[in-house]
Amino acid sequence: MSFKPPYRYMTASSLSSILKASPATSNVPRKNIAIVDVRDDDFEGGNIVGCINVPSTQMSDERVKELVKDLRDVPTVVFHCSLSQQRGPKAARIYSEARQAALASSQVSPMTSKQSTAGDEQSGQEIYVLRDGFANFGQVYKGDATLVEKYDEEAWAWR
Repeated sequence: MSFKPPYRYMTASSLSSILKASPATSNVPRKNIAIVDVRDDDFEGGNIVGCINVPSTQMSDERVKELVKDLRDVPTVVFHCSLSQQRGPKAARIYSEARQAALASSQVSPMTSKQSTAGDEQSGQEIYVLRDGFANFGQVYKGDATLVEKYDEEAWAWR
């Protein structure tokens, strides 16, 4: 018996290419992709421009339902934490399960504008986890202000 997670992994280089094609600011989100950063206190020290910070300690059922509703029309959703080993993948799984429940109860409609290839086939929304998390992404792209903001070298020296 094998387990297939309801998400796939996305590399930092793949994500940077997508983000470069559709720039965002802290106040204006992208329409084609949402980045959900589930870091808690470790959010300080830098983040991906335009990300949504939903600390893992605040991922209550209500907050996840709200996130499903808010992101219902976004074709690609990428979750990450610092290393994307525990919090990021867990958040992606919880989100996927909540989205499937919302689809089953007609609280959200399946997306028809995008062909699905990831684990969320019925909804048309692709769910990913950023491989190696922000620790890698931030280190690689810290010098690119269109991708990373508020990067604090000193904060990362202690992690």
